[in-house]
This record gives sequence, C-alpha cells and structure tokens, in this order.
Amino acid sequence: MRIDIDGFGALNTKLGYGAADGILADVATVVRASLRATDVAARVGPDEFALILPETGREGATVAATNLCKAVKAQSFTVDDHKVRVTVSCGGVELGKDDTDEALFEAAGKALAEAQGRGGNTVMIAGG
Repeated sequence: MRIDIDGFGALNTKLGYGAADGILADVATVVRASLRATDVAARVGPDEFALILPETGREGATVAATNLCKAVKAQSFTVDDHKVRVTVSCGGVELGKDDTDEALFEAAGKALAEAQGRGGNTVMIAGG
C-alpha cells in the first residue's frame, strides 16, 4: 500500500517547510500507531509512505486503509498555536503469485493516483 498526504505541497507553501515537516512526522506517528506487529512502514517520498501488510487480503487492506484515513483526518495537528487538519489517500494492491516488487509498487502508485484523483481522503485497492 502507498499513502500520500493530500495537498502537502500547499502545506509547505502556506506553513513553511519546518511546520509541514512537523505535520509529516505527526502523520508518521499516526501511521505507526495503526500498524500490527507484523506490518512494515517506510517513507518512500517527500510526503509518501509505503506499507507492507502481510497475510492481508483485499478486504483487510481496505479496512486498514480506511481506518488509517479516518485516524489521520480525526487528528488535529498544532502549528504555531493553530490547529491544522490533513487527510491522506491510500492506494493498494494485493500480492499475486508472480508479482515483482517493482510491479507491486507501480500498481499501488496507480491506485494511489486514482484515489487522489477522486479528491483525496480516499482508498483504492487495485485489481480484484
């Protein structure tokens, strides 16, 4: 699964890079809190994370991503005494027998782009 903070570039412009980086760190904390012991998360871009959810099918991934979107949206981040709310979009793909790491990453990226194209704060799981 790939997760991107919606409108992060605008946050950088509006709040400055330092404040936006603080929000990024806080979102990372929410992401980590949503993981099971077997899950793996990594930062893969300026405002993007990748998750590996072992033994999780399409339905489970959809539930996990939806819960993550809700958790981030519910969180209020503080920047210079101002409350800031952000959302994330999630794009995922279920591992197939012959899939390569690169193919999975690309397919999850396409699902993420589709989620963002639908206005953000959205989950798209490719295939199935």
